[in-house]
Amino acid sequence: MMEDTESQISSGKHTPPKDFVCPITTLIFDDPVTLETGQTYERKAIQEWIDRGNYTCPITHQKLHNLQLPKTNYVLKRLIASWKELTPSNDQFEHQETNYVLVPQTGYESYDYSRDIVVNQATIDGNINELRLVITDLCTSQVLKKAELAVLKIERFWKEAKMEGEIQNLLSKPPVVNGFVEILFNSVDTRVLKATVFLLCEVGSRDNDVISTLTRVDSDVECIIFLFKNGLFEAVVLIYLLRPSISTFLQMDMANKLLTVVQKREDEFSKMCMNPKAASVILLAQVIENDDDNGAVLEVIKSIISGKAIECIIKCLELEYTEERVAAMKILLRCIQEDGKCRNVIADKAELAPVLECFLEVDDQEQFEIIQFLSELVKLNSKMSFSSMRFGRFGRFCDFRPKVCISASGSKRFEIFPFSSASLTPSIFLR
Repeated sequence: MMEDTESQISSGKHTPPKDFVCPITTLIFDDPVTLETGQTYERKAIQEWIDRGNYTCPITHQKLHNLQLPKTNYVLKRLIASWKELTPSNDQFEHQETNYVLVPQTGYESYDYSRDIVVNQATIDGNINELRLVITDLCTSQVLKKAELAVLKIERFWKEAKMEGEIQNLLSKPPVVNGFVEILFNSVDTRVLKATVFLLCEVGSRDNDVISTLTRVDSDVECIIFLFKNGLFEAVVLIYLLRPSISTFLQMDMANKLLTVVQKREDEFSKMCMNPKAASVILLAQVIENDDDNGAVLEVIKSIISGKAIECIIKCLELEYTEERVAAMKILLRCIQEDGKCRNVIADKAELAPVLECFLEVDDQEQFEIIQFLSELVKLNSKMSFSSMRFGRFGRFCDFRPKVCISASGSKRFEIFPFSSASLTPSIFLR
């Protein structure tokens, strides 16, 4: 570590060595303490971590057998002091008291956060140090309102400050992720909860380590599912990223809530890394593909067919991405298999061109399911009903003739031959 310090100084770099910076506060140590796990933290920050009921090391997640903090690491403190003396200017890395956050002592429900959420011009220009102070409030403050306000300020940073990469690096650290989880467990403010879910989705979709941190504790996943079931529908995107087991969905009776989200308009949700409606369709497809013995999946399918949900699923065939379209197709295929009467509704309302566009982008199994889906629609008794189906740029009136071709080696290949009903000339060939 001494060699690193001398190298930093001699090279003229003013950035402190990483060993001089607390992983919780992201600031230079003032009173460093080294735990039994070998990790060093700022005394005040790790003490507040422990006082909040966390009995593990924030970095290693090892259980702390001794909750009494050790003496100051004077060797490290002296190294920091020497570095400060030889560094021309390190004021920007010093801990400064912030006067940005003023939390009035008023009733919780009547307090309007928007009065105090002010991101000054320095923040917009990239003042990462202010963000560090806000993150410190999130991770160490014992005052819930102050931690909640920190979440809202971090959300504003993310949306308005043009420094996404720097923010991503700071928010992906385990102590910060755990700070967000604490908010999910303790806050009852919908705006704060939505902001927390939004931030976890944004950083989690970009960094798998964040997802690993969240899935390490089962109760964290259960908390997110609980919030979703109680109306925080944006949480479905985070659930999609966490990918819990299908048995968890069935045990926690999530299917009906997924259907509720599917039936909502896309503009009812905030802009996120993924639309909640699309996430719900994908998760719902995973649920109904599951074979269970207690009939739970069958009840879900009946709910889709009997209500307006099936029309919403049909509309999802036109969603933006392949995974979403294929998921909608799988749901409709399973509905047809359970109740063939719904073929007419699907044939009448479905725009099938997006399904065909997916054909070359999916694996063999999903290609087979697309063929099976189209074949089910072919079974319609009325020729006019089938010919009136919409295939977009693939032709207004088409007859699809899927068949299985077996090569000389014995491998199977699925081919679809759409023929114009007027000329019987092949209009497209998909292999």
